[in-house]
Amino acid sequence: PILLKSTDGKIPFLRIGEDFSMSSGCKDKALAWEFIKFCIGQKQFEFEDANSDSYYRNFFTYGSMLNKENTRQLVAYQLENDDDTAEKWEAYNEKVSAKAFRDLQLDSILTEIRNECMEQKITPEECAKLFQQRAELYVNE
Repeated sequence: PILLKSTDGKIPFLRIGEDFSMSSGCKDKALAWEFIKFCIGQKQFEFEDANSDSYYRNFFTYGSMLNKENTRQLVAYQLENDDDTAEKWEAYNEKVSAKAFRDLQLDSILTEIRNECMEQKITPEECAKLFQQRAELYVNE
């Protein structure tokens, strides 16, 4: 992975997929918390399963695990126990200091602005200003 830093010096982590959360209006917080713990808890993977290859490859490719032991197992499986690369992966994950925000609905709202900028119909400064305005409007709604 290439280490990217934001303008404020933080190293963000972008996970493809959805985050886990529990709303303040949740009727059964204990059950919701048990579900979240199950989702991020340590797993015993069964890599010998012939049908598991694409599942684990996608699991590995599309998002790091919150559970370090799960990450270690998946890295070892994908990299065929290449300890040097696995250590570099672990060191990279230890440097993460922020979570990148991504919202597919917001992304689709901003696509038109992004395209206008790419086609040089608006300047990058105008693009940034419009991004900020639309994002604020979206978040406030």
